[in-house]
Amino acid sequence: MRRLGRLLRVQLHRGTAAQIALLTAIWWGASQLGALVGLPLPGSILGMLLLLTAIGGGLLPLRWIRHGASLLLGHLVLFLIPPMLALIDHPDLLSLVGLKLLGAILVGTLVVMAGTAKVIDLCLARSHHG
Repeated sequence: MRRLGRLLRVQLHRGTAAQIALLTAIWWGASQLGALVGLPLPGSILGMLLLLTAIGGGLLPLRWIRHGASLLLGHLVLFLIPPMLALIDHPDLLSLVGLKLLGAILVGTLVVMAGTAKVIDLCLARSHHG
């Protein structure tokens, strides 16, 4: 069993495919956990939170996923092709309806960014006074 653990650590340290498999397993496990518990979060978000917790807590060394994550991020554009296909299937998104939708998205994004900045400012001001 120790030998298997050592082999796994070596593979994760060196092998990009093993790192991608680990990241995929974390995503899949988080999706299953979210569905089982009934959380209103997508598996990808829950997986990122679990991954962040595991890395921050020292349970998962960053070197075990660095190359695999870099490869996936380097090919991120391939994951964005489905939205482009949706535009082809729904040309009305390129009309006035799409412009209104884009405006709502931009305004919503700005409101969220401003709200986040205000909360951070308040937290920082509170931590300096407390």
